[in-house]
Amino acid sequence: MGVKAMVFLVVEPRMIGEVASKLASMEGVEKVFEITGQYDVVAILSSKDYESLASMVRNQILRIDGVLRSVTSFIVTEYGGD
Repeated sequence: MGVKAMVFLVVEPRMIGEVASKLASMEGVEKVFEITGQYDVVAILSSKDYESLASMVRNQILRIDGVLRSVTSFIVTEYGGD
């Protein structure tokens, strides 16, 4: 079944487009949005389990140049859909 999460990122302003593009090309990243408010970018991730998803955040996403900090929220229930 797998797990999904939303990762909200604060990014250096000049790096937002570059960070979003890198995220969009990563395996396990379903969608990437540039957003307004306290965060600059949000990515929807999916993985086989919590440990793999957490590892993706720690070892890949947080190491992208321009990413300053993140907040990860695991998705518990999904309503509606396409």
